Amino acid sequence: MYVRVQLDETAICNCMFITNPSSTYDDIFGVQWILFGVVEENCREFFMEIVFNRQSATIEDVFRRRLHPGTICITDDYPSAVKNFGIIHEVVNQAGGYTN
Repeated sequence: MYVRVQLDETAICNCMFITNPSSTYDDIFGVQWILFGVVEENCREFFMEIVFNRQSATIEDVFRRRLHPGTICITDDYPSAVKNFGIIHEVVNQAGGYTN
């Protein structure tokens, strides 16, 4: 049985408003990224990890430590989402907002 994990990242900023959430802001002082994942079948199984940026190499490192090959990962298809990691990848279309 495959485990379905919802993955996303968010930025915590100091004295700054992010006008374009698709921007990485990796080189701006005071921006801290958090990557998190939640198991769909059991929301008590989750992880949150502070990362330096949301580039592919950084995200892949977290995937290697936190996910098993064969995991079904649900993301917003941000370009750094690692597609060749041995996971099944599903994309959520967030253009219309968040709904269940």
